[in-house]
Amino acid sequence: MTALVAELVELARGEEPDVAPTAFRLDEVVQGAVDRAARRAPDLSFHTELEPSVITGVPERVERAVTNLLDNARKWSPPNETVDVAVHDGIVEVRDRGPGIAAEDAPLVFNRFYRARPRGECPGPALGCRSSSRSRTPTAAA
Repeated sequence: MTALVAELVELARGEEPDVAPTAFRLDEVVQGAVDRAARRAPDLSFHTELEPSVITGVPERVERAVTNLLDNARKWSPPNETVDVAVHDGIVEVRDRGPGIAAEDAPLVFNRFYRARPRGECPGPALGCRSSSRSRTPTAAA
């Protein structure tokens, strides 16, 4: 929990520790993130196509980004659906079968801390909104 709070404070300030990039296997980092997401979403299937792919970067930051994508897919996917995850040529693709991003929100989703308007089953500000057993609050990493 302490590490999570520290990470959130760093993100809010726009500062991150200066870490030297290293070469690492993207497919292995993604597989670990998928394994954790699958444990948190037993009502979903995760289909992976992970080609060996070496990239240069900070593995922890890449893992955090992939985890955010998988968490959004987990939150927005209907129960008993499949989330597809692929790695090829240094690219990660995550596809779910949720409601998607509204056309008017699409140009804004990569703005820092942007939150799309609630869709579907989440009226109002979507704070604490739930559908089935998962939260349905959209986030910028969708």
